[in-house]
Amino acid sequence: MPVPAAVAWAARAAGLVLFFVVVAMRGGPLSAQNDALAVTLPTTAVSHGQWRLAEQKTVVPDPPGYPLLAAPLVVVFRPLVGSPTWCSSQPVPAVLQHGAQASFYRSLLHLCSSQLPGSRRALPPWYRSQGVLGVLAWLVLLAGVQLLLRAVHRRPTMAEVVKIAGGALAVVVAGIAPFWSSDQAATWHALSGTYVQGAGVIRSGTAVGLLGISEAMKLDIARDAPVLLSALVCVAVWWKARDRLSAPTAVVGLALACLATRLVLEVSIFEYYFLAAGVFLFVLDLAIGRLPVWSVTWVLCTRYGVVGLASVAGPGWTAAAFMASSLAAFALGMSALSSSTRQPAIGPQAEATRGTTSAMNLRSVSSDG
Repeated sequence: MPVPAAVAWAARAAGLVLFFVVVAMRGGPLSAQNDALAVTLPTTAVSHGQWRLAEQKTVVPDPPGYPLLAAPLVVVFRPLVGSPTWCSSQPVPAVLQHGAQASFYRSLLHLCSSQLPGSRRALPPWYRSQGVLGVLAWLVLLAGVQLLLRAVHRRPTMAEVVKIAGGALAVVVAGIAPFWSSDQAATWHALSGTYVQGAGVIRSGTAVGLLGISEAMKLDIARDAPVLLSALVCVAVWWKARDRLSAPTAVVGLALACLATRLVLEVSIFEYYFLAAGVFLFVLDLAIGRLPVWSVTWVLCTRYGVVGLASVAGPGWTAAAFMASSLAAFALGMSALSSSTRQPAIGPQAEATRGTTSAMNLRSVSSDG
C-alpha cells in the first residue's frame, strides 16, 4: 500500500537513529574479532602518506580495501574524526579471554572506564574517531536500497555498461597497479587473503573448517569457490530468465543466493559474517511487500542460535546449524528469484502497448470528468 513521502522519510530517519543508538549501546562498532580496530591503524598511516608504516600496521591478512577507501574520508574530516583507536565501554569478550590471540586482542581494546580523566593519552569515544564512518556507510547502503526498490523493468543501457567497466578499470589502475609494480608477491598475498604462513590445521565449527587440510587450502575454498559457484548460478539463471532478471525481487533474490554460497563454504564463524545475508533478506521482504518475518527470524536464529551454539556444543553440531542457516538463506533467495522470473517478461512491444492503453484510459477519465 502506497504511503505519503513524509511517512517514508520519517521511517528512514527513525531507522538511522535506531541504528546509531544500537551502535552506541554496544560501545561503538566493536566486533568480537576487533577487525574494526585493526584496519584503522593502516588507514591513519595511509591518510598521512606513510605507506611503509601502513604496511607495518597491517595486522590482518586481508586486502587493503578499507584503508584505501576510508583514508580520503579521514583526511577530509580529520578535525572531527581520525583517531586510529578509540575506547570502548564493552569488556573483552569471554571467547577472547584466553588463548594465543588473547594478548593481541587485549592490545587493541581500551576500556573508557580505565582511562585517567584529563590524561593526554586518553582515547576518544568511538563517535570522535573513525568509528563514525561506519554510520556514514549505512547512509550509503540505505540510499542504495531505496534506489533498488524504485527500480522498474527496463533494459540495461550502454551508459551502465561503461560505468561498471570504468569503475572496475579505475580500481585496478588506482588500487592494485601501484602495489603490483612495487612488490608482486606481497600484493598477491594481500589480494588473495590466504596468506597464513606458520598456521597449522585449525578445526572450526563449519563444514570447511572441519576438513583436515591446510589452512591455506581452506581459505582458497572459502574465498574462491563461492565466486565460481555464484558465477555459475548467475549464468544459469540469466540463460533461463534473461529480461525477467530486471525485476527488483529477482535481483535481490539472486544477490542473496550468491551471498549465501559464501556462508555455505565459510571456514569459520563470526557474527558479522551473517550481516550481508541478513540485510538482503530484509530487503527481499521489502521488495516482495511482506512483513519481515523471514528476515527477522533468520537474524535471531543465527545471532542467538548458531553463534551461541559454538560455546555449548561440539563443532559437529555447530557446523550442522551453520550449514542449515546458510542453506536456508540460499533457498529463500532462489525461491524469490524463481517466483519473480516465472512472470512473463515485458518487452518493448508490450511496453508500448501498455503505454498506449494507459494514455487512452487517462483521456477517457478526463473526458468523463
